[in-house]
Amino acid sequence: MKYIISTIILSCLTMNFLIAQEFSSKIKVFMNYNHALGIKEKNALWNLDGSNGIYANSFHVKGMYSFNEMISCGIGIGADALRNPNYTTFPIYASVHFSPASHTNWYLYNNLGYSLDTKISYPGLYYEAGIGYKWLLKKNFGLFLNAGYNLKQMQNIEAKYINKIELLYTTRQSLCFGFGLFF
Repeated sequence: MKYIISTIILSCLTMNFLIAQEFSSKIKVFMNYNHALGIKEKNALWNLDGSNGIYANSFHVKGMYSFNEMISCGIGIGADALRNPNYTTFPIYASVHFSPASHTNWYLYNNLGYSLDTKISYPGLYYEAGIGYKWLLKKNFGLFLNAGYNLKQMQNIEAKYINKIELLYTTRQSLCFGFGLFF
């Protein structure tokens, strides 16, 4: 009887381990650094272009679930530091990765979300779309590069203009380039 119970328990544990291993191979965590070169920034008071030295640096983490070899979906959070003029945003977003063909390392990605309103960051729409390439170094670990288009809309930006303070709604468009790792 002990042998039968031990065999059943061992079988259940093995099945749980195999199911968990299969499920964990479908979940990936992506951590990346992006540098964005500003194309244009516009609001009611100014209209800047890339020649004004606008840029941004960001760090993002997202969890992705692979439905199959071609489609992955997930959620992410980031911290973005925009410069010239200076802003900070903390976007929370949904992400989709699409590989145009199975068994390829190339993928298209799309991120859509909203930045949190905190004491040090501005709220607003966050959107990014682009193309990426993944290198698998081990079974569940690798590196990736990405390039794309980034759009940020920021609200409630205080600007002093002729001795009064105005709240601005600003839109910044950028080209972004990044790298990171996934596991």
